[in-house]
Amino acid sequence: MSIQGSIQTPYIFDDRVDFREAADAIMKVYELGSEERERRGKLAHDWVTSDESMMSASNMSKNVIKHIDKVLATWKPKPKFELIKTEPIKRKYIRHKLVY
Repeated sequence: MSIQGSIQTPYIFDDRVDFREAADAIMKVYELGSEERERRGKLAHDWVTSDESMMSASNMSKNVIKHIDKVLATWKPKPKFELIKTEPIKRKYIRHKLVY
């Protein structure tokens, strides 16, 4: 796992799977047998194409429209600039002889 980010979006956790864990999971599924894999695949397909998952093109489009409408209804533009008063920094110098 690594942490990435910026000032606007700090602490983005980037999970990466270990290749040994992925190999173990693939082997576990392979050992289930073809009938069980096919049964689980059909169940997964049925869920993904259902209204519950919201993953069909129609449902995803409705979701996008809903949220765009919400953003447009609550939109508040940011100010074009922000004034911040600053003070000059008093520099401290070390007096020393330059040696070449």
